[in-house]
Amino acid sequence: SNDAGEIRRQVEFYFSDSNLPCDAFLLAETGGHANKPIPIKTIHNFKRMRHFQPFSAVVDAIKGSDFLEVNDKDEVFRKEPLDSKFTDDPKENDKLLTSVSMGRSIYAKGFGEETDSSAFDIEEFFSPYGVRSVRLRRQQDGTFKGSVFVEFQDEAAATQFLEMEEKPKYNDKELLTMSKRQYVDTKVNAIHEGTVQPRSPKQWGNNRENRRGGDRGGRGRGRGDRRDRGDRR
Repeated sequence: SNDAGEIRRQVEFYFSDSNLPCDAFLLAETGGHANKPIPIKTIHNFKRMRHFQPFSAVVDAIKGSDFLEVNDKDEVFRKEPLDSKFTDDPKENDKLLTSVSMGRSIYAKGFGEETDSSAFDIEEFFSPYGVRSVRLRRQQDGTFKGSVFVEFQDEAAATQFLEMEEKPKYNDKELLTMSKRQYVDTKVNAIHEGTVQPRSPKQWGNNRENRRGGDRGGRGRGRGDRRDRGDRR
């Protein structure tokens, strides 16, 4: 694809306040508040970016961004440095963003088995409703759970979506939706009641959805190193 709008949205998310502070690789490469430029070729090598071709189309698309700058070396950086509230520690930044984003996030289930275009299709499905990110959830072996966490622009937008009288259907199928807070509370109660077994720290570390590593594939809060990360948006 050489869709300029799609390319810009993807790259802008990588550098956004929702992703950059918690993406170990990008945070280190940019130097955080130092806002150092990164070669666009590095970004283009991310799994999620590889289907955007040719490379010149990627460069041209980013040049049209109101959020990012491109220098004469085809390197990209933010027009405004990272907010001072963030630190150089992606784990601490993740805690900060999680506390802030909980109220504006929802859980949605019913997307079926994963296809090559699932990540893009699901993002497109939610795009009319003002979202910041869509994160595909995965089993320990990397299998898509058929559910996602969606972060909206604000809590009002998330509430509005949940309270729609006729919620949109995905491929003509109704979705199970609830606030992320409600989902988390439900899981905690189930663990206390013994109907759900909590994961051990080792299991959490191996889970592609939560580990710091894996595919650098989607628009999502990066917990990755130089390897590609999965379907995080």
